[in-house]
Amino acid sequence: MAGQALLQARRRPLLTLLASREALSPAKLRRERVEQRNREKGETFSMVVPPDMFELASDMWEPPEEPERSGRDMRFIDTTGG
Repeated sequence: MAGQALLQARRRPLLTLLASREALSPAKLRRERVEQRNREKGETFSMVVPPDMFELASDMWEPPEEPERSGRDMRFIDTTGG
C-alpha cells in the first residue's frame, strides 16, 4: 500500500519523498487542517479523512532521518504561513 509506505521509514526506502512541514507540525494543528479540508472540499480535495484514520496515520508517522534523506531530493515546505 503506497500510502502506508510513506508513514514508516522502513517501508519507504525506494520512494522519492516530497515531505511537507505540515507533517512535522503539532498534531492539534494538523487535525484542524484536516477537519477544515474535510468541510471545505476545495479544488484539490479527493476524500474525507475520518478522525480515526487521521489519528492512526498521525501515530504511525515517522519523519525521514538523515540517512534516509541522504542522496535524495527531499524538500520540506513551510506551510505554516510563518
